[in-house]
Amino acid sequence: AVEHLRALRAAQQYWQLAARYAQALQRPWLLLTCGLMGTGKSALAEALLKRIGAIREPPLLLSSDVTRKRLAGISPTARAAAAYGEGLYSPERADATYADLLQQAERLLAQGRSVLIDASFQRARDRLQAKEVAERAGAQFCVLECWCPEEEVRRRLDARVAQGGAVSDGRWELLAQQRQAFEPLFDLPPHQHLRVDTTQAPERMAEEVATKLALV
Repeated sequence: AVEHLRALRAAQQYWQLAARYAQALQRPWLLLTCGLMGTGKSALAEALLKRIGAIREPPLLLSSDVTRKRLAGISPTARAAAAYGEGLYSPERADATYADLLQQAERLLAQGRSVLIDASFQRARDRLQAKEVAERAGAQFCVLECWCPEEEVRRRLDARVAQGGAVSDGRWELLAQQRQAFEPLFDLPPHQHLRVDTTQAPERMAEEVATKLALV
């Protein structure tokens, strides 16, 4: 009788897992990266697209950095250095950028395509609006919160500035202000919020996320 119960329990777990994978494959996803500058959001996004793309059609990538500069009529790699919250990074520009990103996402989700938005999503209202977009489209939703130690953030930001040619305008001297303005992710249930340690190799990060969300 004990063996029978164990076998029954194992079968139930198998079918639950199979149902989860089937659901993940059938419904589109809206995935968001989230976190401070220099925490590896773009690296995770690129690695995740590559990992999913090895198995099936990957999500379409939308970038806040590219969108912000497109709306301003400048090249993606043009430097737009400004004080925190000013210039291209003013609240008004942020509103326009996120509105454009979510309009694009809603259109693509309506076509049955999964979408990954690479952005900081530091404002709770932007995360809530993204969640509402996913709900209207009947899509699955998850925020991928990227984090790493501050010394690693500084190393990455300094290296980015030294190398040049990056789409992001993030700089070390802006980090403290962004951290102060960042609104914690208390607004999301656990199944829609995944914290990712970005000190790992990009391939390992992507494998962790893809496995936990049953994306592959």
